[in-house]
Amino acid sequence: MENFSDKKSSSPLFWITLSYSVGILGYEKVPFVWICVSVCFLLMGLLVVRQRIMIWVVVLLLFFGLGVVSTQVYKVADKNDIVHSARFYYGKTVKLQGVVSSDIEHKKFFNTKKSVFTLNVQRMYAPWGWQEKRGKVLVNVFKKNNLVYGDSILIEGKLHRPYDFSKESNFSYPQYLSHRNIFYVLSVSGNAQLEVLRKSQGNILHAALFKVRNKLKMILDQELTYNESGIMKAILLGDRSHIPKQVRQLFSQTGTAHILAISGLHVGVVAALFLIFLQVISVSRRVRFLGVIVLLIGYAILTGGRASVVRATVMACIFLGSFVLERESNTLNTLSLAALILLIFNPLNLFDIGFQLSFSCVLAIIFFNPVILQMLNHLGLPKHNKFIGLCVQSASISISVWFGVLGLTAYYFNIITPITVFANLLIVPFISILVVLGFGVLLTGSFIPFGLFFVIPCIKVSLNLMVALVFLLSKIPYAYISLKTVYLWHIAIYYGVIFILFGYWNWYKKKNCVSPFDKAAPLRYGNINSTN
Repeated sequence: MENFSDKKSSSPLFWITLSYSVGILGYEKVPFVWICVSVCFLLMGLLVVRQRIMIWVVVLLLFFGLGVVSTQVYKVADKNDIVHSARFYYGKTVKLQGVVSSDIEHKKFFNTKKSVFTLNVQRMYAPWGWQEKRGKVLVNVFKKNNLVYGDSILIEGKLHRPYDFSKESNFSYPQYLSHRNIFYVLSVSGNAQLEVLRKSQGNILHAALFKVRNKLKMILDQELTYNESGIMKAILLGDRSHIPKQVRQLFSQTGTAHILAISGLHVGVVAALFLIFLQVISVSRRVRFLGVIVLLIGYAILTGGRASVVRATVMACIFLGSFVLERESNTLNTLSLAALILLIFNPLNLFDIGFQLSFSCVLAIIFFNPVILQMLNHLGLPKHNKFIGLCVQSASISISVWFGVLGLTAYYFNIITPITVFANLLIVPFISILVVLGFGVLLTGSFIPFGLFFVIPCIKVSLNLMVALVFLLSKIPYAYISLKTVYLWHIAIYYGVIFILFGYWNWYKKKNCVSPFDKAAPLRYGNINSTN
């Protein structure tokens, strides 16, 4: 099996993406003068090194510089950006004209409802008349409306900074929005002006997919209870705004909250469904893979284009593209390319929790899983039993992911969940079932309504079994451990120790051509060549 050093040497995109990421991090966190000094010392030291290494280092420094420059360019606001004028209207009533650029989310707000969406600002009303403006604001509308994606609207409300709802953890909602270039929120009261000027001003493809999204939401709301519908919307569409607080807490306490956010697992199931469907209708192999790529891109848009979905979609598209081109793909290179694409479009994705958790999961599987699988194989379990082999592989992946995200979840959410490893083995299979049933709801609800009579009960049983299982797991002693304060240096030490331990394992194996367990085998079982 390929070890850590083999993966690095055969994956140049990993180092290129890492250099680009360090450039982004350097611009955000390190004074520019220290970056220049460090680069100068590095180049001076490399003058005595071989030319080939020097060329490679220059390439990495180039991408480091591109990371710095791209972050600076991304953060520089246009002179007409609303962020320059908004501070003069802070807490005051303002009129804006723009286009709804996201799907409308309808949420409960105490005894009423609110509609949340992103507005691409085009004009702003000032005392001396309308002015051309650019930029985005998050809009909260506290009145009934029939807004949809692509509507050009005139809207009146009060501008204010986003509130930081969680003071106890390291997650910052204002910072989360700023990474999407949203710095202000517009609150629209019940008696404020809200007028639709023109319809269908957005992207045609996005508009069509959002109609499908809303159709599925409507079917789920009609056929399921509020709680059941909220969970299914999260699993299928990435809309977590309707998940009950108690249910969300249960999944967090068992380390299975990723089940409620669309990730590589969900995209993999969807890709398999598309492949099976195209194969059934006798589409040729190459066209089948190209068709799945197109359908996955559509699904990514349908779910709102979150980092985890885009990452998984890009990886799946590259992987499927290798079949079309009949070339072998490298997992680490594929993951690195997916990260690089996301960071080129938005360098601040690097600081997004979803981005960090998503890529940490896959990196952990790539680097840690071979070692952990080897450890589990030395437990003496029957190796020829397929079911046990599948359980061992699943446990190895679950442990790897837990090691990979433990530091991040502790830092952002102040919680450690030892039960995660076991919980994932039991809960993850439900996702495949629910995703398949969810697409069944969309198809039957759209074309064969009476088919819902068979699909909906299956969804209800699966959902309630899954939630009941999560509830029981959360009651196990020490299923989760709450932490008071976690600092960044704690996390740095944790990941440093983890990589040293796994790095030592690979170094030992490469040097001795055997793992530490294999080396110790004669001590445990005796030397088979010895004589009595």
